[in-house]
Amino acid sequence: MDKHKMIAIDKDDESSSSPIPLYAMQLATSSVLPMALKATVELAVLDILEREGPVAFPSHIASKVPVRNNPVAHDVLDKMLSLLASHSILGVSSGKDGLDAVLEGGVPFERAHGMNAVSYLRKDARFSEIFKNSMKEYNKLFMSKIFDAYKGFEGLSSLVDVGGGDGSILSKIVSKYPHIKAINFDLASIIEKSPSYSGIEYIAGDMFESIPKGDAIFIKWVLHMFDDEHCIKILKNCYNALPCDGKVMAVNLVIPEVPEANLAAGSLFQIYVFMRSMNPMGKERTEKEFETLAKEAGFCSIRVAYSAHNFSLVELYKNAKSC
Repeated sequence: MDKHKMIAIDKDDESSSSPIPLYAMQLATSSVLPMALKATVELAVLDILEREGPVAFPSHIASKVPVRNNPVAHDVLDKMLSLLASHSILGVSSGKDGLDAVLEGGVPFERAHGMNAVSYLRKDARFSEIFKNSMKEYNKLFMSKIFDAYKGFEGLSSLVDVGGGDGSILSKIVSKYPHIKAINFDLASIIEKSPSYSGIEYIAGDMFESIPKGDAIFIKWVLHMFDDEHCIKILKNCYNALPCDGKVMAVNLVIPEVPEANLAAGSLFQIYVFMRSMNPMGKERTEKEFETLAKEAGFCSIRVAYSAHNFSLVELYKNAKSC
């Protein structure tokens, strides 16, 4: 088997470690499940399932649902059904296909605030600070697991953290791997307010225009905020910034192709539906969808190198000779 096609999950991960972090994430987004169930009832999705039989495909279900101009809703319905399946409310057949219709309704966050969550973060300083602080605490959990088991930083002479925020995560990486020349890359408004960490160079810029060069690029909690078109633009800039044997290390959710009725899947799909309710441009992806994005941007292969606390680190390889 191609080594870059294997999924390497640390044996001290969700399957064998304490389930407390997963339960905590489910509690934090606990409103999602009843809201998803309520929506499927109001859209008569459950009635359609009962009428069409146990092997109805999602595309067929969607064709029976009232439609309105909402181009992202087809993906939301797909993941809502997956969420219900992960809680054993519905079952999923192995022939599950994609949806090809759109539903009525809009995104709750947009209806409440007149903009998506990404735009609102830029407008409301208080909300932005609360969000950033919550991510900092989650960063500590995830990165502690990364440092214990992931070896992908070894052998690097330089590393660029794209969307690195205040540089605190990059500082932790450099403290463990002091030989790495580190660059924290973010918008000027972020860089200007960032504290100074030893061993880190701060560069302001726009990831949609260009990215500083380095042996590897670390990009966390970013790609899930954008649609495929914007992600490919970011990844093409990453590709151009890397040497021929360089790689991208992207931290995001990796959604299973078919949901299983277990804690890990339930937590993943619950976070997914929660995120999409705030940001319609965003998208959580399966391993195959990550591979499609990577190849569109020029990369030759990917590998899910590590997973912990719902999130995964996906490596994207540039050099075709390493495939």
